[in-house]
Amino acid sequence: METGTVYRHRGKKRISKMLFAVLGLTITAILVSFMGNKEQLKDTRKIWNHTMGTFCTTLSLQHIQNYAPGLEYGLYQATGKRSFVSWELGFLQHNLGKKKATLLDLVEELSIEAEKENVKEASILDHTIIVDRALEENNESTEVGSIYGESYFEQSRKQALYSQELAMNQKKLEQLKSTKSLQFLINNFYIVDSSTSIDQKVFQVENLLKTDCTMKTDSEKPQILIYHTHASEEFIDSDGTKKDSVVGAGTALAKYLTEEYGYNVIHDETSYDVVNGRLNRNKAYDKARKGITKILKKYPSIEVVIDLHRDASNDGSKKTTIIDGKPTAVFKFFNGLSRRATGADRADIPNPRLQKNLAFSLKMKMKAMELYPTLTTKNYLKSFRYNMHLRDKSLLIEMGTEKNTVEEAKNAMKPLADVLNEVLNE
Repeated sequence: METGTVYRHRGKKRISKMLFAVLGLTITAILVSFMGNKEQLKDTRKIWNHTMGTFCTTLSLQHIQNYAPGLEYGLYQATGKRSFVSWELGFLQHNLGKKKATLLDLVEELSIEAEKENVKEASILDHTIIVDRALEENNESTEVGSIYGESYFEQSRKQALYSQELAMNQKKLEQLKSTKSLQFLINNFYIVDSSTSIDQKVFQVENLLKTDCTMKTDSEKPQILIYHTHASEEFIDSDGTKKDSVVGAGTALAKYLTEEYGYNVIHDETSYDVVNGRLNRNKAYDKARKGITKILKKYPSIEVVIDLHRDASNDGSKKTTIIDGKPTAVFKFFNGLSRRATGADRADIPNPRLQKNLAFSLKMKMKAMELYPTLTTKNYLKSFRYNMHLRDKSLLIEMGTEKNTVEEAKNAMKPLADVLNEVLNE
């Protein structure tokens, strides 16, 4: 990482430099846009990168926040594509030629036009933008630092995507609640594995939405149990100890639930996937069922049972998002339907608590969509039971992948605790 430069500016000079820099960047972006054919892509990047480095633009947050979303999106449209359609070139030439539009109007109109035309965008704004973080209301002299790596525009882009995701989630939630459509529910909230099947018998949408999932017991006795059927699951930088495995993530979850929300939590760290000191997952669910049954018999007050796993990647990628400025592992809720692909129930592994299980994980998913719109993927449905028959409020959570870091996994535990607390107290 490069070392940032420190600059000092004063009142009117800062504003004039800001306006000059923004105007220069905009003109450069448009000039770059005119060079959009594939053969010139490398040269285009060089020109843009050189210009960005030359300007070393100093922008005041006080002014940026007034038009940053439009500016950021418009610049993406003006500089981020390999080719440009005729409407876009004409639009830019017309507005700049007459100089009637303000910068904000120009980029916002461009964004609207691009959306109408469904133009794809790709960012090359990945270089240094120097942002004055210390601008005071009286415009006194302040020192500012350089931001290297992820630029202001990239952060703004992520914030915009986050807002878009939240808006889409809210629309989906409203439509589900108003229509109670099974097809809409399955299409937007679930992935159905080929080993099982669903129908109106399994998913009675109105009943699922009406199910009471609140906590009944108080914290004088154990309320929540966290365990790990596959306690040996680790992350890319795990050091081989439990604290750096999925068990460590469970410890973090238990801590948040206890210290921030006052729940009485038991964390079972038993390695159910280890036999005679060696990894063996063939009978892990059977072993876990016996162990968890003993705990529930000893503490019948436990209402919530969480089997926390680390997911696996099919393509070698990790699953992350940004929550509260921290890289955070994405996760999904997992349900076993005890049901074959043919629609026949699995008589060998019955689950009389299936409807309560489904209602609980669905409400967790819905609340996550409200609170942290990028934290979860669709709930996953498979044919087995996964010991979820032991309690109404049972959750199986698949978090991150083997490519995620320990830090990313543990960062996911606070928002998970937040979501659980909201559902238990609705």
